[in-house]
Amino acid sequence: MSATASPKGRSPTPHCPARPGAGQLRDELQEQAPTMTAGQLRDGVYRALRRFIQGQPPTCQVDSLTALIRRGVRIDWPVSDRLPCA
Repeated sequence: MSATASPKGRSPTPHCPARPGAGQLRDELQEQAPTMTAGQLRDGVYRALRRFIQGQPPTCQVDSLTALIRRGVRIDWPVSDRLPCA
């Protein structure tokens, strides 16, 4: 059985091991930002922030975080990566 598979076809555990958490998405974005287009980075920030707050993030917050990451500012979200699945 793979690390992301569940026994007997059950749903993954509450922390969704098959999907990266908000923190992991954030880290990947910060590492890959220099090679991403503006649209790719903004989309990635939107997805990570949406997973982090478990809702639709305000546009101004997405734009602000995107600009910070583009400038090389390290973003830290002080929460567990294991938020419940949507």
